[in-house]
Amino acid sequence: MEAALNTHFADLDFALGRLTLISRHDALLILRISLGTPRMLHTIRSAPCVGHHGLIRYDNRLRVGLEQILNITLSENLWSQATLPIKYGGLGIRRVPQLALPAFLASAAGTLSLQNAILGSENSPPYGPMEAMMAQWQTTTDLALPEPQQWAKQNIWDKPLLDRVVDELSNSLPSERDQARLKAVAAPHAGDWLLAMPIT
Repeated sequence: MEAALNTHFADLDFALGRLTLISRHDALLILRISLGTPRMLHTIRSAPCVGHHGLIRYDNRLRVGLEQILNITLSENLWSQATLPIKYGGLGIRRVPQLALPAFLASAAGTLSLQNAILGSENSPPYGPMEAMMAQWQTTTDLALPEPQQWAKQNIWDKPLLDRVVDELSNSLPSERDQARLKAVAAPHAGDWLLAMPIT
């Protein structure tokens, strides 16, 4: 796990150095759809790496890279908002440590029937990493497990965590004006410019 995450970090570090050489809109689009969290999805879906320090290191590098692309310094509130999906009013640059648990649980649940078919469901023991991650879900998030028929859908695991981030962000904003701004950027079609192809 350490070697795999170090490789991802080195790739991200190299790519972010190159992204500062192109236009900001192009760099933001490439970071969002190709180089940031999407490069980590296979790893976090296939390995129980929740809580690994390599994910936090990757996340910190992603933040610094985003600050360089946007030419701003992100406060904690702004970083939290930037890492929300576009429809929630963010930039769609997802945080890997937040996404690791929903991604692994959905992937493990989605392949459980295949695993049981290969190993023989009568003799196969419960899938240990999945059970451990479900226990961690209940203790760290203080949320109930979704319905079992929905376990294979990553957005079912992800949505309550995103709703919690939005609530915490909204409660931490000091003024009604800031809260209105957050609601405005989360309105339908407010973030469509982030989905448009850039014309450099």
